[in-house]
Amino acid sequence: MNSTLFTSSATTIVEPWFLPIDILRIIFSTLAFYKAHILLSADSCLAALVFASDMLGMGVFALQNDLKHIQFRDSLCIFSFYVGIASCTEFTGVNRRLDQRLEN
Repeated sequence: MNSTLFTSSATTIVEPWFLPIDILRIIFSTLAFYKAHILLSADSCLAALVFASDMLGMGVFALQNDLKHIQFRDSLCIFSFYVGIASCTEFTGVNRRLDQRLEN
């Protein structure tokens, strides 16, 4: 057997990025089971925050117009309505998915 072939194949190549990649792989594989619950909870909080801020903005806008006796259509009324409906739908959908995950 050729000794140069044996010595070159027996050497271990150690790159500086091996260790950080292995650490990240261990962390992500360990947290894989918990990540879905955390993401669904964060998504639920974000949807509730968007819905609450949208409702607060529409309420403040309506109150200001009522106090000043101004009657006109808001140019962003349809967009604000869409954001409210979409965030409310997302909030209920996320809660439903979270409940299904917790039951399993």
